[in-house]
Amino acid sequence: VISIYIFHVLGNDYTFKPVLEINKVAFSILVILYPLVDLLRVFVLRIGKGNSPFNPDQKHLHHFLLKKTKSHQSVVLIIMLINTISVFILFSVLKTVPF
Repeated sequence: VISIYIFHVLGNDYTFKPVLEINKVAFSILVILYPLVDLLRVFVLRIGKGNSPFNPDQKHLHHFLLKKTKSHQSVVLIIMLINTISVFILFSVLKTVPF
């Protein structure tokens, strides 16, 4: 669903409101920032231990949160909150940087 939204945003027909002038590519990267950072973090941990980065394990953030909260709904809400906060923080920083 997120990838479909990103492709829609990157299309020529999609425009932001004039008060939200931001680069479409930068916004798209911000939307998928959490999954990318989590993936890279886990790859570094696996390679650091001498394992293949593609071998499955329980090192992703959602596994850690699930052990702590015992609720899938809570994990989803926490991750959505983290992603939303990071988008808003970085959005405000990028809004001040000219492209």
